[in-house]
Amino acid sequence: MSLTPIFKKIYKDDPQGMRDALVRHMQFYNTCPQFEAIVVGIVAALEVKNAESGNTMGPTIEAVKTSLMGPTGVIGDAFFQTGGFRRQYWGFYVYRRQSIWSASLFPDL
Repeated sequence: MSLTPIFKKIYKDDPQGMRDALVRHMQFYNTCPQFEAIVVGIVAALEVKNAESGNTMGPTIEAVKTSLMGPTGVIGDAFFQTGGFRRQYWGFYVYRRQSIWSASLFPDL
């Protein structure tokens, strides 16, 4: 679990808070691995605020993590898993290389 080292720093003096955080983040979570760092960063910041506020933001953290799971998964899969990123790159490359060479290779453009 990528948040465990952060939990050890945040909740080093609060074993109940550490237990609650670990239980909170053991629910189902699935997103594109390229965008996971964004969600982990947001959740880590929320966990810091939760520890500072006396462990009152648990449901909010779960809701934010769950609500970011879908959009980051869809965007990431569209770009990295289905070849959308490669198509975007080649489209940009061909656009930038408008020359005799590219016109001879791609006569339909």
